[in-house]
Amino acid sequence: VLESIKSKLEKRLNVKDKIISHERLKVSRYLHDSIQNLLLGSFLGFRSLSNNISSLDAQNQTIFKSAFGMLDQAIIDLRDYSHNISSNDLIDNIDLKLHELVGSIKEISKVDLTLTCSVTKEIPSEIQTHLYNIVQEAVSNILKHANARKAQIILQCNEKGIRLEIIDDGNGYDTSKKNGGIGIPDLMKKATAIGAELKIHSELGKGTQVLLEQAYFK
Repeated sequence: VLESIKSKLEKRLNVKDKIISHERLKVSRYLHDSIQNLLLGSFLGFRSLSNNISSLDAQNQTIFKSAFGMLDQAIIDLRDYSHNISSNDLIDNIDLKLHELVGSIKEISKVDLTLTCSVTKEIPSEIQTHLYNIVQEAVSNILKHANARKAQIILQCNEKGIRLEIIDDGNGYDTSKKNGGIGIPDLMKKATAIGAELKIHSELGKGTQVLLEQAYFK
């Protein structure tokens, strides 16, 4: 009898865990796919106005800059929260997820963002998830800071390993300056977590290339 009760309790707990995981994933996707994109779209609108605030008096310029800064911080906080609550939910089709990401970006941005994805070897879900988060972070940086007209995401995975490039034709920055690249430390951490090497190539006025490479994995 006790074994039967224990078995039933375990089944109920398993069902409960699956429901919680499913709801957590729904919330995470809603926060990212809907709310965060709305915030990012608002950010881009504010940024386009930021070059024309000289006509405002000093007080209103301060108010504008403060609101702009708070909006930027809200995007960062929401992204981090979304990642945290979905940390146990792994991606198993990065090709599909990247196409969805590019589609959502095109709805809110004038940047000509293209995707090339060639996956001929299965990628473990944990690695797919980290790769997707790296692309998210890099693309967000492009939209918010690069003033780019064009950007490319190129993902290749074959028997030799993984190669991921995110390229833009934006402002670029001086890589010799320690704090020149916004968000770079986070990208480095994510790459290290999957045993990959991440390099940044950038020059002022010549855009930026984020290059991730991971040798053959089992």
